[in-house]
Amino acid sequence: MLKKNHGAYFKILFFYFSLVIGMYFFTKFKSNSDTMSELHGTGRKLLGLKNCTTRSIEEFPNDFMTRKERKNGGIIFHIFVSIYLFVALAIICDEYFVSSLERLCEVFNIKHDVAGATFMAAGSSAPELCTSVIGVFITKSDVGISTIVGSAVFNVLCIIAICGIFVGSVIHLNWWPMFRDCIIYCLSIIALIIILNDGLIQWYEALIMLFMYVAYIIILYYNGNLYGFVIQRLPRLKGYGEEHNPLISQNLPTSFGLLDSSEEEEIMETGDVDSIHSRIRLDEDMTNLGESPTIFEVPNSFCHRLYWVAMLPVAAICYFTIPDCRKPGIWRKLFLVTFFISVIWISVATYILVWMICLIGDTLDIPDTIMGLTFLAAGTSIPDAIAGYLVAKDGYGDMAISNSIGSNVFDILICLGLPWFIRTSFLNPGSEIPVESSSLIFTTITLLSTVVVLVATIMVNKWKLNRFLGFIFLALYMLIIALSSLFELNILGNFNRPPCPRTSS
Repeated sequence: MLKKNHGAYFKILFFYFSLVIGMYFFTKFKSNSDTMSELHGTGRKLLGLKNCTTRSIEEFPNDFMTRKERKNGGIIFHIFVSIYLFVALAIICDEYFVSSLERLCEVFNIKHDVAGATFMAAGSSAPELCTSVIGVFITKSDVGISTIVGSAVFNVLCIIAICGIFVGSVIHLNWWPMFRDCIIYCLSIIALIIILNDGLIQWYEALIMLFMYVAYIIILYYNGNLYGFVIQRLPRLKGYGEEHNPLISQNLPTSFGLLDSSEEEEIMETGDVDSIHSRIRLDEDMTNLGESPTIFEVPNSFCHRLYWVAMLPVAAICYFTIPDCRKPGIWRKLFLVTFFISVIWISVATYILVWMICLIGDTLDIPDTIMGLTFLAAGTSIPDAIAGYLVAKDGYGDMAISNSIGSNVFDILICLGLPWFIRTSFLNPGSEIPVESSSLIFTTITLLSTVVVLVATIMVNKWKLNRFLGFIFLALYMLIIALSSLFELNILGNFNRPPCPRTSS
């Protein structure tokens, strides 16, 4: 079967690389046009702006090292702190923030589809949202946009590649949730491309992004009706890509014992595995209440002990400052307190993390956008990658893929749109937010074509994700990041202004 599909794979990849080459010349032509407009004083984006790119590090306080000391080895400390904060953010989000959101959905009886698209997405995307807020309100740079776009590329390609390569078995996918999420995701990317095209963000553009997300929630709310409508009009699609779902129906009950017959029927009817994700998490929490060890109980294995010792300060701070709403009794009523304190700690940790990343980039002469596209994006998405691998290995193939795509919709429309709207509508009404990196539009357009290639290759493979496709997606991820970095460094053309002179050592 694989040999029969080789021809189709090569055609899809040839089409993809043709698009990438075409986008390169388009971006280069656009950059040259902007440069000519600047010389003639007519460039809308460039009017009134400096001829250099602002350094994000200038908006942060000085650390206890000079740049020379960091170059002589002090940078190792900043790298260690960054890695430590990545893990700390994962602990705060997963153990406390997401739990408070799940409890909120339970108390207010929010439909699972809507809860997954709003509160659950906010839980997994909290670091990206905080990074975007810092980029808009503090550094006033493109570090937030680049992190969101880089995280989107990582989620679409790298997480899916990890699932395909390391799960160890073929993952059979349902066509409907992936098709639905990819259509909405493509519309979100198209909106972002149009907004970034002129290099200025207006208040109404940010408002349109927020309205698009509201429409996405409405679509998810009526997901069952929409699926029934599509099947009624195209009955031949019923069962398409679903004949292999025994993997799901067999593995889930044996792995968790949490799905009853109605929930299994819900998966088979709508193909919407992620719609029951939050109720599974809630049931697991209720089952494990009082059974999990305290943070002060020393693990048995050596590796777990090392991790326990390293992360004990974070665990202790969270234990004594954030009420655990998973516990029975009065604790379950304190979910709002858990939510707000978690937000405070996530904001503090993200601020220090972005500060460290900007220091590393400034020391190594790496632009902020590259640090956002690579280290910040991958670091904030690694917990999602691990979670995606684990749930895919336990039979949640659709959930892993849908979550990696669906969370990107939240990242683009909310993590970017909400800070933009607040700044241009409330803090500085009528103002515009400049986008300094001209090459970010290349990465964004490439992301759009990548989603198309993703769906096309999986369709050719009859809605199955295997190791071969996993390696293809991993190679595409490395290619996109490499090309984007070359663009940001002006190696493939003069797309970005040079960084402004440093004001401190």
